[in-house]
Amino acid sequence: MVTIRVPASSANLGTGFDTLGLALQLYLSVTAYDTEGRAALSFAEPDGGDLLHQAMAVVFSQAGLPVPKLKLEIKSQIPAGKGLGSSAAVIVAGLYLANHLLSYPFSEQQLLNWALALEGHPDNIAPAVAGGLTTAMVLDGELFYQKVSLQDDLRVIIAVPDFTLPTGEARRVLPEKVYWRDCVRHLQQACFVMQSLATGDYRHLARAMDDEIVQPARQSLIPGLKEVIKTALQRGALGAALSGAGPSVIALADSNWEYIGSGMQEAFRDAGCQSRCLYLDIDHQGVQIIKPY
Repeated sequence: MVTIRVPASSANLGTGFDTLGLALQLYLSVTAYDTEGRAALSFAEPDGGDLLHQAMAVVFSQAGLPVPKLKLEIKSQIPAGKGLGSSAAVIVAGLYLANHLLSYPFSEQQLLNWALALEGHPDNIAPAVAGGLTTAMVLDGELFYQKVSLQDDLRVIIAVPDFTLPTGEARRVLPEKVYWRDCVRHLQQACFVMQSLATGDYRHLARAMDDEIVQPARQSLIPGLKEVIKTALQRGALGAALSGAGPSVIALADSNWEYIGSGMQEAFRDAGCQSRCLYLDIDHQGVQIIKPY
């Protein structure tokens, strides 16, 4: 028996579109039992089992082998379709489980590249693998990342509204062209976000996370988005933004977490949406392979 545990993640952090990602202490786990037989799947996301099998099949195919019959148990704390990296977690779990079952013939770089091919973007893959805050880039179809050291004073508040937003739908509303000056400003801001989190100097974090390209385009899909972010900042959040493609909103804070969270819920409620808040610590480990004693 072996269990693969993968954290949720929040991508972008405002201005770091398809680049920055933060791993969260909210997990998906896949346990494979030695007993052969038909796979036993219990998963909150309807196609989660299919995506897991696809990821495993990539690895076994590269090894020239079929996916073996396994008894699998899949448990997820990560809500699907909420901008918290649920699909990336499934993909990483499948790839790492298959690689473990084959006694590790493939490198992390190969697994990252296959994960990118399945997921389509790198920002949730990197923190799911490495934990913590990551910055990712894609060159010639390969995914590379760096892990950024963080201070230990932050907690994360996630306001999760009661509707889902498929990533594909959220990407369809993005502008096809962006002004050069806006690209430069976003590059400056994203670098500033990363360094603010690394040093613990949060004085300008909120402004650095203020996305004026992607979030405005998605605002029509997420009732109350602007007010939820505004309320989080007014109540003391150090920074706030749409979490990944949404519809969840992330806020970073070093105190007053429940006060901030309740305000975010009120703002969603005023926009006609019910929501719940998750109060989470940052995951620093990434994907874990857990074996019984």
